[in-house]
Amino acid sequence: MTRQSDAARFEQIVGQILRDEGYRVTENVRMSGTPHDIDLLAVRDQITLPVEVKLGSGRRPIGLRSLRDWGPAVAFLGKFAKRARPVLAIGASVHPEHRAWAEKEYDIEIWDGLALLERAGAQRPELETLLDNQPQRATLLGIAPAEIEQQLRALGYIVDPPEPVEPEPAPTEGEALITRLRATQTGKNHAKAYEEICRDILSYVFGNDLLDGRSQKRTSDSLNVYDLIYRVAPHNAFWSTLTRDFRARVVMFECKNYTHPIRAMQIFTTERYLSTSVLRPICFILTRKAPHRHAVEAAFGAMRDAQKLLVVLSDEDLIAMIKAKDVQRMEGGTIIDRLQNDPTEILDQRIYDFIAGIPR
Repeated sequence: MTRQSDAARFEQIVGQILRDEGYRVTENVRMSGTPHDIDLLAVRDQITLPVEVKLGSGRRPIGLRSLRDWGPAVAFLGKFAKRARPVLAIGASVHPEHRAWAEKEYDIEIWDGLALLERAGAQRPELETLLDNQPQRATLLGIAPAEIEQQLRALGYIVDPPEPVEPEPAPTEGEALITRLRATQTGKNHAKAYEEICRDILSYVFGNDLLDGRSQKRTSDSLNVYDLIYRVAPHNAFWSTLTRDFRARVVMFECKNYTHPIRAMQIFTTERYLSTSVLRPICFILTRKAPHRHAVEAAFGAMRDAQKLLVVLSDEDLIAMIKAKDVQRMEGGTIIDRLQNDPTEILDQRIYDFIAGIPR
């Protein structure tokens, strides 16, 4: 059976599962304003359910990078949904933490291979056979592993030897960090404890990429004090690209242990620490809650008018990156597998959301 026929048959099986659940299903529907056909459009009672189908690989869980590639296209289908969220049906497993993040980020529903098997009924035996027979992900890409390694080297990655890396033991450090973060009280009296847990989280999530961390670093005139400041290791493509695009030699993190969402004044205060002329234009503001809209507007202004990047990361964002790191360590695998699950995918999504939202 060819790869193309596998994908087509998988789409047919998903359609039949929906029909068995009482939906009227139309395949390959072209709707006005869509760049491509909707794989399946399922209707039942007052519910309209657009479904995007991706076969994926049955042998390894789908990574964050693939979910970021597919998620926005599925989210676009939300305007055709009624009383339901659009669905991404994948013929592979998705780690629960990754699924939860992607479902919330793109406001979609993900049915992975395990979920489909639970719904399959009479289709289950054929679906099990189809999923068990899928090749490794490198083959699915249509590129030989040696070519992938060459492309990764060209992008600046340090590529491990081609043999698979043994998975690390199930992580416990990330869970402990989440517990500490949630237990840290808000307010000025607990600001130092919050800074310490933030430093430990950054060390756990980005410890191989952010180096020489300095806490409470003062400038030579003693007027400015930075909570956390790092230099970037040259081997990571995400951090290297970020610092190159903004001409930055260091990356700053400010810790705001506020009970309420930060407002514009906290952005203005932090912006004074940043300087494009001394190669210090990037700061991630770590805070307990999502920012007030006035804070976001102030950060937009700093970016638009002075090319200073200030991105706010809440506890929820930090927890999502910790869980991504846990999965990356637990799954192990080759360099390609680990890049699929790198926590920088979540950070890059936050930067993309921020830059995409800046008005003219």
